[in-house]
Amino acid sequence: MDGARPDRARRAATRRDLAGVAAGGALGTALRLAAAAPLPLALAGLGPWRLLAVNATGALALGALASLAARSSRLAAALPTVATGLLGGLTTFSSMIVAAGRLGHDLGLVAPDSARMTGPGLVLAAAYVGGSLLVGLLAHAVGTRLGRTFGRNGGRTGGTG
Repeated sequence: MDGARPDRARRAATRRDLAGVAAGGALGTALRLAAAAPLPLALAGLGPWRLLAVNATGALALGALASLAARSSRLAAALPTVATGLLGGLTTFSSMIVAAGRLGHDLGLVAPDSARMTGPGLVLAAAYVGGSLLVGLLAHAVGTRLGRTFGRNGGRTGGTG
């Protein structure tokens, strides 16, 4: 019967991970929605750029977390909840695509009654998506570097103490 014990423990860990991903995802989604809450009218034009900032912040956090988790079994165990759940709910590819599509409409490059994007609206949407991916990759690289530095130094930034 010893063979059943690891299987039972694995199922329990899977249920814990699923619950953690669900809870983290709910919190991450709520945070993303809070970041997308209506801004004062003077800042209303920042819509897609605000989403870009949220996605870049999530990518930076994911890079740092993955680097730190490589050195800590406790953090590695939290990856499903924090990385997949929280940061997965916070960042979103689908919202980025919707924001890219709205850019052309918001700037008057696509007729308000048109669902078809051509010309300058399409170029702007493609530039936004490409730029978002580039910023996300760069943020992840910075986060990875920060995580490695923080993990290596145990949180110390150097100097004499």
